[in-house]
Order: sequence, then C-alpha cells, then structure tokens
Amino acid sequence: MTEEQYPEASLEGLRDTRMVAIRAGQVEQLYAQAPAGMYAGAMGSIILVVSLWWQIPQWKSITWLSLSLSVLTLRLLLVWRYRKERPQPEKAGRWKNLFVLGSAASGFLWGFTAIWLWPPDSVPHQCGIAVFLAAVAATAAANYAPVKEAYLSSILFVLPPLLGRLVLSGSPVLIMLGVIGVTYVLFLLRIGWSTHNLITESIRLRLRKTELIDSLRAVRDQLELRVKQRTAELLEANSRLTEEMAERRRAEEAGLLEKRKFQSLADNTPLGIVMMRQDGAFQYINPKFVELFGYEPEEVPNGRTWLRNAYPDDAYRKQVIGAWFEDMERFPIGESRPRTYTVKCKDGSDKIIHFRSVQLPTGEHIVACEDITVSYQSEEELRRSEKKYRTILETIADGYHEVDLAGNLTLVNDSLCEIVGASREELIGRNYRDFVVVPDAAEVYSRYNEVYQTGQPNQGFSFEIVRKDGKRLHVSASVALIRDEAGNPAGFRGIFRDITEQRRLAEKLTHATKMEAIGTLAGGVAHDFNNLLTAVQGYADILRRQMPSDSPFIEKLTQIGRAAERAAGLTRQLLAFGRKQVLNVSALNLNDVIADLEEMLRRLIGEDIELNTVLTPSLGTVKADAGQIEQILMNLVVNARDAMPKGGKLTIETANVVLDRQYTEKVPDLEPGPYIMFAVSDSGAGMDEQTRSRIFDPFFTTKDKGVGTGLGLSTVYGIVKQHRGHIAVYTELRRGSTFKVYLPLEEAESVEQLMKPRPEAHSAGTETVLVVEDEKIVRDLVSEALTMLGYSVLPASDPDEAVALSANHTGPIHLLVTDVVLPKMDGKSLCSYLSLTRPEMKVLYISGYTENFIVHRGVLDQGVHFMQKPFTIDDLAARVREVLDDPVARREI
Repeated sequence: MTEEQYPEASLEGLRDTRMVAIRAGQVEQLYAQAPAGMYAGAMGSIILVVSLWWQIPQWKSITWLSLSLSVLTLRLLLVWRYRKERPQPEKAGRWKNLFVLGSAASGFLWGFTAIWLWPPDSVPHQCGIAVFLAAVAATAAANYAPVKEAYLSSILFVLPPLLGRLVLSGSPVLIMLGVIGVTYVLFLLRIGWSTHNLITESIRLRLRKTELIDSLRAVRDQLELRVKQRTAELLEANSRLTEEMAERRRAEEAGLLEKRKFQSLADNTPLGIVMMRQDGAFQYINPKFVELFGYEPEEVPNGRTWLRNAYPDDAYRKQVIGAWFEDMERFPIGESRPRTYTVKCKDGSDKIIHFRSVQLPTGEHIVACEDITVSYQSEEELRRSEKKYRTILETIADGYHEVDLAGNLTLVNDSLCEIVGASREELIGRNYRDFVVVPDAAEVYSRYNEVYQTGQPNQGFSFEIVRKDGKRLHVSASVALIRDEAGNPAGFRGIFRDITEQRRLAEKLTHATKMEAIGTLAGGVAHDFNNLLTAVQGYADILRRQMPSDSPFIEKLTQIGRAAERAAGLTRQLLAFGRKQVLNVSALNLNDVIADLEEMLRRLIGEDIELNTVLTPSLGTVKADAGQIEQILMNLVVNARDAMPKGGKLTIETANVVLDRQYTEKVPDLEPGPYIMFAVSDSGAGMDEQTRSRIFDPFFTTKDKGVGTGLGLSTVYGIVKQHRGHIAVYTELRRGSTFKVYLPLEEAESVEQLMKPRPEAHSAGTETVLVVEDEKIVRDLVSEALTMLGYSVLPASDPDEAVALSANHTGPIHLLVTDVVLPKMDGKSLCSYLSLTRPEMKVLYISGYTENFIVHRGVLDQGVHFMQKPFTIDDLAARVREVLDDPVARREI
C-alpha cells in the first residue's frame, strides 16, 4: 500500500509519528553511547591537568578540573535518570534538549581551556594542548553523532576558541596548526554529518519496517471490517481463523517456552542427552554427555564417529546399529526405545550405559544416556546372592516361611506349599494359624509370643496341621524373630518339617516295643497262672473223688473244674501272644492246611456268608506249627464273620511274594526276602484308623461286653511273631478289611525260584500316565518312579483332581494308574467317567486288598490289569510296561 492511498490528514499524522519515532531512536542511541564519551572526557581532564601542572598556575588547573568533573557528573546523573525512566517517544525531544545543553556546556568548558589553561611560553605544550583539544572534539563528534545538535555544539564550542588562540599566537607553527585545525574541523563536520545521516537512515528503515507491519495490520483490520459488513457467515469464519491464529501464536510461544525449559532441563539433568538430525549430525550435546564419555562435541560431530569410538569392536558395533534400525521400525514415533550396551569411553574405560532413544516427528532423534555400571554390578551381585539364597530356600526339604507380626504369611518356599497342600498364591496373605488344628493353636501362639518377648529363637516344638485336602500332618517347627533396620520386631521366620512319617514309625516302634513288653508279661503271668490252675484243678478233682456220690458239693467242684479249663484256655492264648508256647514245627504247605479246614470254616461262618478260596498251585513251604496256623485261620475267619452280621463275602488266598528292603525298613525285625502270604478278606464294616491302631492290643475289643475276651487278634499277632513272620491290615470304613500274614519261605527250591533275578524288562517309556492315589506317600512314590523311568506323570489325590487334570491336558493320556478305593468315587467309576473322553486310555488298578477279593466283590471284571500293594519299583515298572504294550488290554469296565 502506498502513501497515495491514505488521506492527507493521515499522511501528516504518519509523518509526525515517524519524526517522533526517529527522534526517539536518535536519543536512545545517543544515551547508549554517552557514558563511554563521558568516561573518556573524565580521563582526558585528569590527563590534561597532570600534563600542565607545572606549566600554569595550579589553582587554575584545580578550578578547571573541578568544573569539568562537576559537569560530567551532572551529565552522568542525567543518563542514569534516563535509563531509569525509559521515557515514551513523545518525550524524546525534552531529553535531547537536556543532553544538547549538557554537551554544549562540556564543549564550552573544553573550548575555554584554550584561553584559561593555555601555556604562555611553551610552544610544545601549546601544540600538545591543541592536539589534545582536537582529539576531544573528534571523540565528541564520534559519540554524539546520533544527534547533530549535540556533536555540533561540542565541536563549535571547542574548536573556534582553539583556532583563534592559534592564529593570534603569531607563531608560524601554531598558525599552520590552526590551518590544519580548520581543515580538521571541516572534516569532522563532514564525517559527523554522514554518521548522523547514516544513523538516522538506519532508524528510519527500522521505523519503515514497523510502519509497513502497522500498514499491513491496518489493511487487515479494514478488510475484516468490510467482510463483517458484507456477510455474517464470513465474519464467523474469520473469527475462527483469528482464534486459530491466536492459538497458533500461543502454541508457538508455548513451544518456545518448552524449548527453553528443555534446554535448561537438558543442561542440568543427570542424564547424558544428545539430539541428532536425520543425517546423523549431532545437533545438541549436553554437559553430562561429555562428562559420561569424555568426548568434546567437536571430537564426535555425528553418530558415525561416535559409534566408531564407543564400539571399537566391529561385530559389536554392527549389532548395536542393527538393533537401532530394528527399533526404529518396531517403535512408533514418539515412543522411547530402551537398550543397554557396554560403551568404550575416551579414557579407555568401559561403562554400562542404559540408552533411551525417541524419534521426533521432525525426523530428529533424542537419546538419553544413563551410567548404570555401579548399579548394574550391584544388581548382578544382588541377583547372584538372591539366586543362591533362592536356590537354597527352594531345594531344602523343610518348609520355610516368613510371617508378619500378625501371623500373615509373606514368604513361603515350595516345600511348605507341598506340606500344606496349597499353592504359593493361596498361602501368601493367609494367617499361619488357619492351618493349625484347634487344640494346638493356643500352644503354637504362645511359642511365637515367647520368641517375640525374649527375642531368642525357639529351636523346636511340634503340633498338628490340617492340609488343604483335609489330611492332618504332624510338623516340627523352629521360629526366630525378624527385625527391621531400626532393630524393632517386624515378623517371624521359621522352618516347618513334616514328621508325620517319623511319628508313625516311632509310634509303630513304640507299639511294637509295648506289645513285646506286654507279651513278655503275659507269657510270664500265664506260665505262673498255669501252675496255679494245675493245683486248683488237681485238688478239685481229688475232692470230687473223695466226696460221696450224693454230696451236694460234687456239682460245685465240677463248676470249679470247668472254670479252671476256661482259664487254662485263656492262659494258652496269653502264651501264644507272649510267644511262650511250645511249637511243634514241621514243613507245611498252607494250601493243605486251608483245604483241611475249609469245610469246618464254612460251617463256622454260616450260610449267609460266601466263602471263596484262591490258592496258588505252586505255593512254597514254611516251617510252622500246624495247630497254631489253624488257630490263626480260625481267629481271622471268626473276626471276619463278626464284621459281617448281615452276611457278605469272605476270601482266603495264598501267594508266593518277595518283600524288598523298602517295605521291610518300615517294619521292625522283618528281613527282606521270599515269603508265603495268606490273606483273609471280608466285605464287612471295616475299621477307622483309631480302631485299626489297637486291634492287636490284648483285651481290646469292639464287641459287646461279655461277647469276646479281646485276645483273638492278640493271639494271632503272637503266633505270627513267634514264627518270625509279619501281619498287615488293609481296611476301609464300611468297605471291609484284609489281613495278610507273611511267613518266611523255607524250602530251598522255592527260595531259589523266588529269589532268581527277573529277566530285564523294557520298563522305561515316554507315555503319559495319570496316577490317582489318595495316600500321599504312595502317590509320590509312584509318580517319582515313573518320572525316573521317563514317563510324563500327572499326579492326582482324588477323582475330582484327576478329572480336572484330564480336562486341562491337551495331549493323550496313555495309562490310568488308580487305587480301587478312593474318596467320593471308586477307581472303577473314575475309569468309566474318563473313558467317555479318552476311550483309548488303558488302566492299571492297585489296592491293598487282594486281587481275588476285589474281583469277587464285583469291583473289577476278569481280565482287567491289577497290582496288589505292597509292590516294588521293579514290579511297578514291569506292570506299567506290560499294560501299555498289551494290544488287547481292557479299558471298558
């Protein structure tokens, strides 16, 4: 837009405004340069007075110097006041006049020097003062050029008096100097005028630029006004545009502010920061980056140079570069890319650096570097220590735990999870007292409280816990106090050890010792009691013979004899229990003994009980008392009959067996080797654990008072022990009982045959086996043995867990190994249920009952594979392989 487009009044106003702005710019520059000229004037005044100190009267020098410094002081105060007020451009004229007045006063004072301080007789000093004043005039012209009035007043007040003094001196040298001075003045005026014009034009150009911007803004405002007058719709659009422009300006300002913040943050952050352009050149490096690696910016101007220095190994450098490009493709713009590398620094040291790279939308990259060498080494040491601690913790067989002061579990190892029968997630946060049986809870709490009160560890106490599956275990515990950094109690740590089996063995040993002691006592009592009974019976018989036949005492003596005979029967049972009776040992085949008694046993048990005998044809022989063996059979059969008052099934069977060391170690005084086993099984009421534990105790009976003496099973126990044998009981409540008697094999041929090593079987395999057994010790034994043989094992403690494992297992299950008697569902029903989804799965049944007793109860069909407890590892391996390799093994029940 040109000036012709503006009205005349507007042009006049614009010119006035421009003149005011130019004047303000001149004054501003004048006041910016003035202090330097004033400081130079002050120094010149002092130098002039010192050089003329001995040439003129000293009072003149002091007077002139005082006036000069006073004028300079006033002018400096004027400059200071201007700086403080920063006046508006409209007031620039007033400040210009004030400064022109000051410069005129200062020029007059310096011009007065040519008259007041002129050396009268020394031409050299006169020439010197003339040159000095000319220099002052030149300095004033240079500093006061922005305002022509200022530098003209300075020159005109300084040089005319000087030139007049030189001309009037009459000295040719000084006159020539005056001519030169006139020329110099003209030159100064020319130079000063050019400088003034140059400064003025510079100010005018700046103002012109500002005016142009203002003109554009005026045009914009006029256009906006016209648009508003013509259409409201365009007004709204323009308003939105204006708002957008304002928002953009604010965004730009905010971006500038953020950039400054980033600059400040990057310069002071403890992380090394580098910004890299798309071409790889380093655009910015903060001080921490230099400190980390030791390279100055000029030493590593780009990423290529830095990579060669930081990764001197070619292979490692290629790996880093490859990872860089891979991350660029994988991570979107704006997302950080973390990496950790070992970097070679300038001083040759290696540092472990954690890098986080971010690609900006502009294509630049910002990389943050953190030295983690010390922390990485500390963490590595901590990880090694923690791994060692964790390995020890997880490999010990004892259950380790930590609890807080409230008793809530905060840390457990795998062994404790196995003891309690729950997962780590189920245990963390729960209170340890949830697993302690109620009678022991108070005692356990008091032990923990004792440790808390005394601070001393409790090295051993035992109590009973309830597993997740409801089984009870005896555990021994040792507990110590955990303290925090301040030394205050923070919780407890301790060890749980499963001593259930130890207690069971100890109780069994104690029971055996007790039975031994009772047997010894019973045998001794019976021996002496037999002597007394002999006397009673003898004297009763003598008296009966001596009495008249019609004496009323004969019947009484007869009753005494009968009572003595019954007492003698009891003493014989006591002698059998105490293993004190005299045995008539001979070589026996138990099949013959059972066959001879079978008819009498059938009459003894009655018609409502079905008797089955399963006798092994090639049964070995034993050395035993036939009468005592018959006594064992009679007592066991009578005991079975009494357990089936409403009828049932009774099975007697024989077999050749070999008891290995793993089995005999659990039975005191029982040696491994070949044995003859005969078993009596019933389908009666069975026994609970408490009853089963006492069945061999003398005088213990579950029958009604007066029905039994409680010596039947005690007698059996004594006879078996006297024959160096062993009796075992397998029972389930409401499912029946099996009594197994093991007698040592004595026949040489049978010994050789039974003890002959079995041919090596291909017992290993890789198939998947589902093991279902509610007794943990048996389940763990089978699972560990099959795993050792190469099989994949899925252990389950009950049918529900077995069904869940089968549903969750994606691969095939080749074999089901299950106990016949299980909680909630027997093995037969479990196999039927699983066969619906796994028809190709084979099955091997195991049980403490004998095979024939199980079969005759109808639990299994003939032809289904069965293995009787106890069994050896070799037996298990051979039977599993046999079932898996059997192409026609039955799966349907």
